[in-house]
Amino acid sequence: MYVLRNYLESDLIRVCFHKLCSALLTQLPNNVHYESSRKEVNKWVEEQTHEMIRELLPTGSINQDTRMIAVNALYFKGDISMKLFTNYRCRWEMVVVLPDKREGLPQLLEHCRRPGVLRSIISRSYRSEEISLFLPRFTLGLAEPVNAKVILNTMGIRDLFNPQTANLSGITGQEPLVVSSVFHQAVLKVDEKGATAAAATAVVISLRSMSFAPNFRVDHPFLVMLVYNRTVPAFVGHCVEPEPN
Repeated sequence: MYVLRNYLESDLIRVCFHKLCSALLTQLPNNVHYESSRKEVNKWVEEQTHEMIRELLPTGSINQDTRMIAVNALYFKGDISMKLFTNYRCRWEMVVVLPDKREGLPQLLEHCRRPGVLRSIISRSYRSEEISLFLPRFTLGLAEPVNAKVILNTMGIRDLFNPQTANLSGITGQEPLVVSSVFHQAVLKVDEKGATAAAATAVVISLRSMSFAPNFRVDHPFLVMLVYNRTVPAFVGHCVEPEPN
């Protein structure tokens, strides 16, 4: 949590941030050097994600109205090996959903938008069995960070972004605050050495059950998810042009 110097003077607030959010407070200069403050935040994100995410906050995202910046970064690097594939106690799983038809990804994505569909996919009990996996190398999420404000609005989170309805007085008790932007970026890279993500990594599970060791050849557009504990989809993306494998 980055805040303006002396903006949060209450020790109680500091303790609450630390206990409830596990957040450390870092002070920034008051209303000066906006670009240097932006670079400081981006440098922290770059370090935490091992340079996978370098410019989370775009130019101009910090200005004279900025009072605090909440930043969260996750990073994991896993080696794909037989030991990883046989570790059934692992809480992280990488789920690859391959449509039957080569051009079936748009229909799959539309189907996953229905209530309960994603939850059903990630929470069902799969039977573990040996397969011959042909998974192409791919990297997702290298585009510019997105401002998730519009997305959150469509999900019903509106009051936080509205100066007339936002109520963050419990944080500072001082001047009225409103959330101006929510920048988000996630990167997932998979190659022959393993999987690297600014989220997490795990094994690939086949959705089909067969009596022999089948080939699972991911050779056309597919959906990929990184799931924690069969309940939380930490990363959801899709690859539209997988390289030949």
